[in-house]
Amino acid sequence: MMYNQIGDFAPSPPHFYEEFGPDYEERYNWKHQPITGPYYVKDEDVDKGVSITLTRKKDWWGNDKKFYRYRYNPDKIVWRVIRDRDKAFELFRAGLLDMDLVSGPKSWYENTEIQKVYDGYIERHWWYNDFPRPQFGVEMNLDRPKLKDINVRLGLAHSMNYEKVIKVKFWGDSNRLSGFVDGYGDYVNPNVTPWPFDPAKARQYFQKAGFTDEGDDGVLRKPDGTRLEFTLSHYAIRTYSEIMSILQTEAKKSGVDLILDAKDPSIVFTEAMDKKFELTHVAWSVQPPYFSFYEYFHSRNAYDEQGNIKEKTNNVFAYQDPQMDKWVEEYRQTANEALKIELAHKIQQQVFERCVFIPGWKRDFERVACWRWLRWPDTETVKFCPPIVAYPFEHYSFWIDEQMQQETKEAMRSGRVFPEVQNVVEMYRKK
Repeated sequence: MMYNQIGDFAPSPPHFYEEFGPDYEERYNWKHQPITGPYYVKDEDVDKGVSITLTRKKDWWGNDKKFYRYRYNPDKIVWRVIRDRDKAFELFRAGLLDMDLVSGPKSWYENTEIQKVYDGYIERHWWYNDFPRPQFGVEMNLDRPKLKDINVRLGLAHSMNYEKVIKVKFWGDSNRLSGFVDGYGDYVNPNVTPWPFDPAKARQYFQKAGFTDEGDDGVLRKPDGTRLEFTLSHYAIRTYSEIMSILQTEAKKSGVDLILDAKDPSIVFTEAMDKKFELTHVAWSVQPPYFSFYEYFHSRNAYDEQGNIKEKTNNVFAYQDPQMDKWVEEYRQTANEALKIELAHKIQQQVFERCVFIPGWKRDFERVACWRWLRWPDTETVKFCPPIVAYPFEHYSFWIDEQMQQETKEAMRSGRVFPEVQNVVEMYRKK
């Protein structure tokens, strides 16, 4: 167990960092550290802003090791930077890319409904995974006056219509995120569930918080005139803006006025860590095997010794609680799995009961389209997408069937077609 906890520490060659100094970031930004993995990057294979090419080490030490055998098959892997999704798909359809991510509903249901798919030249794969989910949802800054009242927070939780977001924006394919932690197996507290959209119940909580009057604009107020309004920060990205617009419109049914504040993602993220927001909609990249509760909920990451807000930390909630501090410290230190699970459940239960995060959505699957010569394993010992990765290509078990590639290109020239392939892998689908 302890090995897993320290497994993120990778070996580093000291000689590579001999030139470490004040201008480290600038000088080392495009240098490549010697690594133990099967691929390396040549200096000439970095086309800044365009592509990065990985080259396979022919004499890699792991070639014949049991776990690594038959993996990392391509001699070269080219990652291209294509900022426009529509352009990326057009390049893929033209055969200039071997694979394209099509997890979004429009990409899957519309873009891939093309003749090359019907004729079997391009195949589609839809697989469910069991992997930690990003925390898409609303984070609340408990340092702000109105949000110190739990009744306000519970009212907001019942004001967010994520069910409609999932239905409209994700065409019903996504699911509601259960809580702040999801996709960690036994470490996820099964008793934590998202609050349903319920304007009537939301108004009951707001009334308990003193927002008893309703203005001509439908927004609730306190007798002293304080409006039930909140600024909601979010990424200035089209999809996010459309999602926030749905939440804003639906929240008005509960008497809440959400003032949308769209900014560059880097600014939103920085302001979240500095706690310079009221409500925000950010999500972190999370990895197995354990969720790191300390950074999000320990009071040391909320306030300094003088009681001032502590900036540049992931405790964006400004959350502080003595009992929580003890739990997250013990969770971080223990190597006893049973105790670790017990503590994880207690932490999640308190986060749920204090209502500091409103769960949004999650995607329990990923989808790719690829030319038929890109092959994937599907045997008893090696499945299409092992649960330890989010995407099948991250397992590096795919390969290019050169004979099938030649056959496909000849078939396209002659008009020969193959059966349409839509492969759905449900092994890790939660019922």
